[in-house]
Amino acid sequence: MNKQNKRQQEPLEEQAGPARAFELSPVAAAALAGAAPALAAEIDAAEAYNRKVLEGAAYGGMLCVFMLGLIVQGVRRDVGNKWLN
Repeated sequence: MNKQNKRQQEPLEEQAGPARAFELSPVAAAALAGAAPALAAEIDAAEAYNRKVLEGAAYGGMLCVFMLGLIVQGVRRDVGNKWLN
C-alpha cells in the first residue's frame, strides 16, 4: 500500500514543479506589464509613413467637417433672415 501511495504522488509532484516555475508575484507581474511597451517590436518605415498619412487625412477631414458646419450654420441664419427672397 505504501508503494501505491508513492506512485500516485509522483505525478502530482512532477506537475507542481513546472507549474510553479511560471508563477509570478504581483510585484513582478506589474513590473513586467509596465515594461511591455518597451519590449514591443519597432515600427518599420512603411507603417510609420502610413500612420502619418492617416493622421494627416484625419486632421484634414476634421477641418472639412468643421468648416462645413460653419457654412451650414451661416446659410441657415441667412435663410432665416429671408436672404434668398
